[in-house]
Amino acid sequence: MSLSGLLPLLGETEQFAALLNSLRPPRARAAAIAPDPATEYVVAALWRGSDAPMFVLTPNPESARKLHDRLFTWLGDDDPIFHFAESEDIPFERYVPALGAS
Repeated sequence: MSLSGLLPLLGETEQFAALLNSLRPPRARAAAIAPDPATEYVVAALWRGSDAPMFVLTPNPESARKLHDRLFTWLGDDDPIFHFAESEDIPFERYVPALGAS
């Protein structure tokens, strides 16, 4: 069961319509700030309203995992929601392979 039936309610607000319009080409770029409890709702409504691919950047890996998991509640299991996990590698770190077997 998903909460997708509630997504059109946000679309009825003037602020949301303006935000959605700012995501249409040729601009296709906007920033939105939502209180933590509403983040999943806003992201799901934007994705449904724009009918275009979205990339959402979060401040840390834990919030990315939570957002990914909670989006299924709003959109359902059939929608393509992907989580790109943080790499364990540190950029520009020198890699020294183990020398020989002991």
